[in-house]
Amino acid sequence: MSKSLRVMRMVMSGLGCALLPCVVSSVRSEEQAPQKLPAGYVEEAPLPEGFPPPGPVGEVIEKQYPITRSYSAAGDGAFMDCFGYLAAHHFRMTAPVVVEYKPGAEKSNGQARSGMPIPIERMHFLLEKNSLDEPKEAGAVKVADMPKLRVLSIAQRGPITTEAIKAAQDKLNAKIRELSKIRPAGEFRILGYNSPMIPREKNFWEVQLPIEENKP
Repeated sequence: MSKSLRVMRMVMSGLGCALLPCVVSSVRSEEQAPQKLPAGYVEEAPLPEGFPPPGPVGEVIEKQYPITRSYSAAGDGAFMDCFGYLAAHHFRMTAPVVVEYKPGAEKSNGQARSGMPIPIERMHFLLEKNSLDEPKEAGAVKVADMPKLRVLSIAQRGPITTEAIKAAQDKLNAKIRELSKIRPAGEFRILGYNSPMIPREKNFWEVQLPIEENKP
């Protein structure tokens, strides 16, 4: 049995946090320089090239992201659609997985397979390097560039719950009100860094809000 198939079976086996990265290979690329990681972070997979590391837990910070190529899918089955694409193309898993969702959406039975307490709109797996694949559509999976992005971000450690997501959103909104020079420029998103093999109380994740200059 191939390594990718073994990992896929493990991901499918039980995992209330199945949207978060699993370890296909945790060996760091020789070309990728080590980055300073926050206290309590369990590193399982490499960050994409040029991607900033997660921030400190509970602190609202500003981050900037480069153009990053992803392969993504929509809805409750997005994780397995993306993982199947990863396995078929022999890509290495990276962290984080990026989840787009509707703020304030209620939990629904249809989302149980994803492990998320809110409905997923779209889930992105990130290529380690943009050059590894070309933009295209392949069944349920879309390969495309995520644009440069400026965000306010707050890191969390522990289970992803509706209450924890809302509390993080409230802190980001409060910071927006405090900083008159910026305004929201998109919807909230979640970045999940750990796999179901990591105890839920040690799961590292971020809630982010895109921002831009507040021009008169």
